[in-house]
Amino acid sequence: PDNTIAITQQTIATKLSVRRESITFHAGNLHREGVIDLKRGKIIVLDRSVLESRVCECYETIARETEHLLPCPNHDVSSFYITDEKPKDLKYQYKY
Repeated sequence: PDNTIAITQQTIATKLSVRRESITFHAGNLHREGVIDLKRGKIIVLDRSVLESRVCECYETIARETEHLLPCPNHDVSSFYITDEKPKDLKYQYKY
């Protein structure tokens, strides 16, 4: 699968209703850690397993429901699912 996502940080911020600076800050951290690479208008996933280990608990549910609602016969969605359990103390809080 292609690990390149053609999207700007501004588009991500708009879809999440957060400031672009927040996306830039967190994307920069992931870039410095070698998880993603950043190019103009693109995000390249370098280490999917690390990225998946940091997502919220809704990721697997969304992936499963997407496959259920929009099945793609030639697409292996098994890579969408998280197999390792995340630490129990991992919480995400957003302040608006």
